[in-house]
Amino acid sequence: GVAFFDQVEIIEIANIDYFQNAYTVSWWDKKNLVAIVSDFDDANGDRWLNYIEVTKPYRGYSLSKQVLDFAVKKLKCVMLGVAKSNKVAIKVYQDYGFKIIGDNPDNKNQYLMKYKK
Repeated sequence: GVAFFDQVEIIEIANIDYFQNAYTVSWWDKKNLVAIVSDFDDANGDRWLNYIEVTKPYRGYSLSKQVLDFAVKKLKCVMLGVAKSNKVAIKVYQDYGFKIIGDNPDNKNQYLMKYKK
């Protein structure tokens, strides 16, 4: 199908902030925030998906997969933590190719997931 970002007038990645080896990227439809993603590098050099959100008015258009695609292919994110209770996000990540590799030692309510090509 046609990417949602191609169907609406999205200002091409309007905001990229870089701070201490971490990026925050946001997409805007005129003055409305569409989606945001942020990442960081850990001490081992793995790039983590820190935060991803598609705002409510833009949900239901498969944008989460497109934003996740950007995070993996452009930002090179290979790791993430996800709440065990967030079944929707876990399914999106698994469908994309992330695998649960265990519990997060820093947060017992989260799984750690790693991208497996």
